[in-house]
Amino acid sequence: MGTNKQTDIGVDAEFFNGRIGITADYYNKHTTGLLLALPVPGVIGLQGGPQNAGDIENKGFEFLVSTRNRVGAFTLNGNVNFTINQNKVISMVGNQYIYGNDIDPRYIQGAGYPVNAFWGYQTAGLYQTDAEAAADPVFMRPAKAGDVKNSDRNGDGKIDPTDMTYLGNSFPKYMFGC
Repeated sequence: MGTNKQTDIGVDAEFFNGRIGITADYYNKHTTGLLLALPVPGVIGLQGGPQNAGDIENKGFEFLVSTRNRVGAFTLNGNVNFTINQNKVISMVGNQYIYGNDIDPRYIQGAGYPVNAFWGYQTAGLYQTDAEAAADPVFMRPAKAGDVKNSDRNGDGKIDPTDMTYLGNSFPKYMFGC
């Protein structure tokens, strides 16, 4: 069974008889025993069931500025909010695992990465000429000018799954609205 521990420290303030309000919060939430569907070897012929298998940390800041104004018979309200969030898998039963395929995005789930982090081939621009494309390792099919250039990260002269790497977080770090 999963458990959560959370710290939340906040400040609310109003100025000018409530016309302007400010809210600021810091939060730190640690989830243990997160329910994950971990992969099992394909020879079993079944999909793995969910397990309490991970610890995750979410922390960040939330800010809100609001205004309330009365103009004659009308009341005008406005809000602006801004959030900074960082999440990270602290630990996980078993090794990290990668899921997805060549058509759908690939994700990695593992300690030290954000939850559902993007996993794939790093690119290095576009091939400018057919000669430049012919000189690089082949990825899926021979490339030509205008195709995406994938990085041979391990320098073995071929582009294969060992060249895949962490590409970024699938959840936004910053959010805002009004």
